[in-house]
Amino acid sequence: MRILLISLNRETEPFTAAPLGLALVAGALERAGHEVRALDLLFSGRPEDEIREAVKLHRPEMVGLSLRNIESSTEFLLPAYRDVAALLKEVCAAPVVVGGPGFSIMPEQVLDYLGLDFGIAGEGEQAAVEFARAVADGTGPAAVSGVCYRTDGVISSTPKNNIEDLSANPAPAWGHFPVKEYDMVGVQSKRGCSFSCVYCTYPSLEGRRMRLIDPVAVADGIASLRDTHGIGSFYFVDNVFNNPKPHAEEVCRELAARGPGLEWAALVTPAGLDAGFARSMRDAGCASVEIGADSLSARALSGLGKPFSPENVADAVRNCRDAGLMSMLFLILGGPGEDEDTLQETFEALDRISPDKVFAVAGIRIYPGAPLAKTAVEEGVIGRDDNLLMPRFYVSEKLGERLYDLAGGYFRKHPEWICYEARGVMSGGAAKPAASAAPGWGRDAQDCLDLVISEVPRLIRPMAKKAAVRKAGLLAAERGLALVTPAEVRDAFISETPGPFRASMKNSLAKFGLLDG
Repeated sequence: MRILLISLNRETEPFTAAPLGLALVAGALERAGHEVRALDLLFSGRPEDEIREAVKLHRPEMVGLSLRNIESSTEFLLPAYRDVAALLKEVCAAPVVVGGPGFSIMPEQVLDYLGLDFGIAGEGEQAAVEFARAVADGTGPAAVSGVCYRTDGVISSTPKNNIEDLSANPAPAWGHFPVKEYDMVGVQSKRGCSFSCVYCTYPSLEGRRMRLIDPVAVADGIASLRDTHGIGSFYFVDNVFNNPKPHAEEVCRELAARGPGLEWAALVTPAGLDAGFARSMRDAGCASVEIGADSLSARALSGLGKPFSPENVADAVRNCRDAGLMSMLFLILGGPGEDEDTLQETFEALDRISPDKVFAVAGIRIYPGAPLAKTAVEEGVIGRDDNLLMPRFYVSEKLGERLYDLAGGYFRKHPEWICYEARGVMSGGAAKPAASAAPGWGRDAQDCLDLVISEVPRLIRPMAKKAAVRKAGLLAAERGLALVTPAEVRDAFISETPGPFRASMKNSLAKFGLLDG
């Protein structure tokens, strides 16, 4: 059967991500004997035309859509996806089935919103093969695991079946995608989440039981991408890389044995991120660690369902710094029980431990099935029967609107860190004031940027480059310049490089003779 797979994700911030889930589905369909073509709209300048061309050339008998997110930090994305669904119904008679994590959070609601007839909730590799078989045989979808389907206007669902032996999964079919063009390629070492964070959807998406992939297979897959495609930068998409810790340690040992040329990052829990494990990650090629801290107040952590302490977070930051790993703290502000005292505890602790980067969100998106939804009903934030497809947000009743004032006031003193309001997604389409003309870039400034960025670890180059370009433009505007010069590039890199790594950056600038001007 001819099958066309389309990745709908067009988000490029903070980096461009390869569609791992769709590549896995493509690999499974190919192993089942199907003729697969794939289209990633991430880099498309004319998505509608490219969809029309793909349908015309491939003449698909089935179309699969991958929906990564239903919203970004600034925009509700489903209207654009609904337009794609309508276009496909116009130009293609084949059944269209939608899947992916964004779909799987609220499958029936999303299917209804998109106006489609079929969707696959949960893991798609086996279910996509089952669905293709049902299409080919002309049988109904009711026997397919995890499928949502519309009959006479009524949407029904079948139970999901998680894949037991992930090590036997087909490899991602990266040959269908421009893998070298992505800032980062995702890899996976496990599925499942045993934690009980009140806001999280991972347990419903992947189940609570941990299903581990053989560390040898994980390392072999990464080394193959390096050797076959020349890809050296990876991100572990595991919900938490170091849970369970012994498995993560074995993955690190296997990666270290694969030799140089690998750089990667992962999200980790601070619990168990001791000095030895930090060194193991570094020796395996890890360059950057994202620490899911959420708060630095014991009371706030308890309200969020976190199984660690503020001291664990401080230790994790210190251990990463000692190992030479760049660390970023992820924070969630305004959760159950949060008040002005707990916020102040977090802000004071941040000043003490001084992580390299901080990414904080004020307010929490409420998802159905997450424990936070029950709390939100009890506190009157939402109704018991509210449809949560359109974003709704939780803020501790002890803070209310005050949360945004307090968080904004603190983070304005720390412009090197990021804090955004979760509710910003609802105002992303609002009219914005016209911006003044930004300074241009001279050839010498561009050459300087390219030279310095080559000294930055490959894994963080995309984000480092965006930060340096933004800062250099701001500096040039402040200095009344029409063009960015190497001096602004130099100052931008010094400003945007986290403190523990600034001496190394200055050494690189000196090597290129850029500290003299």
